[in-house]
Amino acid sequence: MTPHRLTELLYKAKMLHRGSVVGIQITENEAFNSHVQHLKVSYSPDILPALPAEMVSKQNVLEDWGKEAGRREVAFYRLLEQNAEQLPMIIPHFVAEYDESTGNSFLLLQDLSATHHPPITRQQQIQWEGMPADATLYQIVETLAAFHAAWWGHPQSGTYPCEVDPQLQDEASFQECCQECEQNWRSCLTAEGSWLPQDIVRDLTEISRLLPGMWERYLSKRFPERHQLTVAHTDAYLANFLVPRSDKTGAVFMMDWQGPYTTIGAYDLVMMCASFWTPAQRQENNREETMLRRYLATLHMHGITHYTWNHLLEDYRWMLLIFLQVAIWDQTNGSKRHYWWPKLQCLISAVRDLDCLSLLR
Repeated sequence: MTPHRLTELLYKAKMLHRGSVVGIQITENEAFNSHVQHLKVSYSPDILPALPAEMVSKQNVLEDWGKEAGRREVAFYRLLEQNAEQLPMIIPHFVAEYDESTGNSFLLLQDLSATHHPPITRQQQIQWEGMPADATLYQIVETLAAFHAAWWGHPQSGTYPCEVDPQLQDEASFQECCQECEQNWRSCLTAEGSWLPQDIVRDLTEISRLLPGMWERYLSKRFPERHQLTVAHTDAYLANFLVPRSDKTGAVFMMDWQGPYTTIGAYDLVMMCASFWTPAQRQENNREETMLRRYLATLHMHGITHYTWNHLLEDYRWMLLIFLQVAIWDQTNGSKRHYWWPKLQCLISAVRDLDCLSLLR
């Protein structure tokens, strides 16, 4: 990023009508799935209108998956321009550009680092450390619920970039997904079966065998008619939220919108409350159930009153079975053991605690 390039982008986005960027001080961010920089920008004296001196730029990595993720995120921010006032949890953006010829994308966002921070780092999350305070967790889950409520049955849900999850959209797609999950599990067993605990191997093998029946038992009642679906973040780990540094009543923001899909909202809850929480962390002070009940109460507060506790609990249990497959995919996709194995342990523990396997029998 150069002063000249940033000036061009600001004029193109009609954020700048006079003057120019004359200097940029760049600080790199450690994001692994995109190229993120914090910018301290200086402008010429004749700048019009006044623009922030601190912003965040986000550009795609060059792999094909990175270009597609960047394209989706730009499209999502452009879609939000029509609904920004209803979605205060989205970080305001100044520029959202996608180049069809190169496949490269560029986002320029408001820099909130002076007032906000992630409640937990990705490393703390993986290592089961640094549980945020309950008050912070409640802010986060209420923010997620408010986002889901805004998209619950929304006429633009199901359209790009918030199309229905392609693996769940119809029976043929789901059965193909199940075949891939079976192949992933066999690959995982070949690579890791010599040391995996036999009780976990037994349960995962049984889940893999029974998973195709999930369409008839559950998904067929939801996806063909898009019944009680919403737009999910699909990467709703705690590290993808920004919470206030000091004012505990301030706004919470959600970041990294590279893969929103129309699906079951409880998918995000599983990522947040089960994928890296140990049984002790889930059960301490009834944390997991309290989070789910806070989520439901916030949905009701936003008008989604036809969705009950029994609906949510059933969705959460089914989504645990779905997201368990993601942990296995992580292993076959080349993730390090220190990432996928803690995740898998947490998820299988939650599956057992909530007796999810009985749903398939």
